[in-house]
Amino acid sequence: MFKQQYCMINHICGICGKLLWRPRFRIPIDRHHLASLIDKYDQCYTQTMTWFDIYNEFIKNYEKLHQLQKDYIINLERINHLYNESIKSIERVNELYNESIRNYEKMNKLYEQQLDNMQRMNQKWFDVFTKSWGQQQNEKT
Repeated sequence: MFKQQYCMINHICGICGKLLWRPRFRIPIDRHHLASLIDKYDQCYTQTMTWFDIYNEFIKNYEKLHQLQKDYIINLERINHLYNESIKSIERVNELYNESIRNYEKMNKLYEQQLDNMQRMNQKWFDVFTKSWGQQQNEKT
């Protein structure tokens, strides 16, 4: 007796989004689904997987998932390390900026002191010249 094997096509139509699970002999012929199925035709497989095959496939997928999770954790740790390094760099830049501000404040104080000294010296020279000029004017009179 002829045993019919089904080749199931598990594909979502790119045009309408319909899930196409059809036995091979019942693939729709209309142009709408045919264009979408042509690209996925070689995804057909006969349903002859045993329980052990399914279990082994599950284990392989689980191991892949476990490795992905480990890689994800490693990448998160790297990102965390880079984030901590960036915070340290920002703190160093902030310290340097604060130090430059302190240096500018010191320079400003020194400039103010120099200006005060120059004003006092100018005042003394002005007093000396006005005193001598006043004495000259008194002598002339």
